[in-house]
Amino acid sequence: MDQHLTLSATSEISSFRKHGLPETILEAGPRAAWRFVEYFTAGIANDHTRATYFRAVGQFFAWCQARELGLERVAPMHMAAYLKQRGGAVATIKQHRAALKMLFDHFVVGQVVSRNPVLEVKTPRQKLQKGKTPVLDTLQLQELYQYFDETIRTASGPTRVIALRDRAITASMLYTFGRVSAVTGFLLSDYVQVWHRTWGLCLHEKNGNYLEIPSHHVLDEYLA
Repeated sequence: MDQHLTLSATSEISSFRKHGLPETILEAGPRAAWRFVEYFTAGIANDHTRATYFRAVGQFFAWCQARELGLERVAPMHMAAYLKQRGGAVATIKQHRAALKMLFDHFVVGQVVSRNPVLEVKTPRQKLQKGKTPVLDTLQLQELYQYFDETIRTASGPTRVIALRDRAITASMLYTFGRVSAVTGFLLSDYVQVWHRTWGLCLHEKNGNYLEIPSHHVLDEYLA
């Protein structure tokens, strides 16, 4: 029985190695490898977040491998030393810490390690500064839509289509106060009837939330 388990574990490790798992995780055994895979497949829903966290975690374990630091030996002082040595923008450091904290939480729950070494590590505070992006005034908006109207009236082909599209996009942001990513992600099916009285737009907000906003009659015209 013990020989069978040994052969099974060896086969699993070989399979994990083909998928690019860090050597530090592979050396910790099949349980650590399985928890690592579970974290990145079942624990993170967003593909972009998964890829970003995978890169961050991979960089940390490459750092550990270069110092022959096994998974069970990782302590808060090692985590602090890595984040300080890595440097970079405060937002990036916080992102790496978040990725590692979530992974080690998963390891603790799966009894791979006894404690989370990230919890005691502090990161620098991020100073937020107000930007100086200018806001269009009424006259500038009028000039912008006059340009759109003139182009739509006189142009043809792709140029006219682009003007129609840009007018609809800018009007959607103007009349709904929607985020750029929400507005540019509109589908025809997002133009829906709301409150059983009028038509409006369904905004795809963060964290899978939807926000239905009745549309202005001018926006209706531009979308049509």
